[in-house]
Amino acid sequence: VLFRSSAPTFWPLTVATLRARLSRHFVCCKHDGRSGQYKPTSIPDEILSAIIHAGTWPGLRVATGIIEQPAFLADGRILQTPGWDATSGLVYQPNGHYELVPDEPTREDAMIALGELSEILQDFPFALECHRSAGLAALLTILARPAIEGSCPAFLVEASTPGTGKTRMIDAFSVMTTGRESSKR
Repeated sequence: VLFRSSAPTFWPLTVATLRARLSRHFVCCKHDGRSGQYKPTSIPDEILSAIIHAGTWPGLRVATGIIEQPAFLADGRILQTPGWDATSGLVYQPNGHYELVPDEPTREDAMIALGELSEILQDFPFALECHRSAGLAALLTILARPAIEGSCPAFLVEASTPGTGKTRMIDAFSVMTTGRESSKR
């Protein structure tokens, strides 16, 4: 996994950015009354502002989010091909190399994957086995979030004594799902 310091982000489109991008493809001209010639000029702010505030534009792709790891989708597919996915609107921009999930995973494939996920939790001192299951549920919820339409449960991490690894567990989940630690120590 490649560790990044910041997540990929959508940035708002500003008038200056739109002018720079459009100027690469269009030349705006203004008629000079004195010379009778058309001379290049900047794209007027009114036009740029109208474009920005128009809302949606038919034919343009709509991106709903950016993900950096393969993801389960609501339609049952696993998004593992980099780029924009038309159905979900997600942009998959891998932050490392990921093994492809088979199109039709077997029960054995699932059990192997469960074992690998469970290894992440093996060194944490859970009081009861149900607490370990809750930790696994938290991790699976993060991994399956793109497939869940609506709310997801919140998971609290607590312990009766300091130094049990609460922050380390959250960071392990974060590294596994984003390539970055969630906390700054």
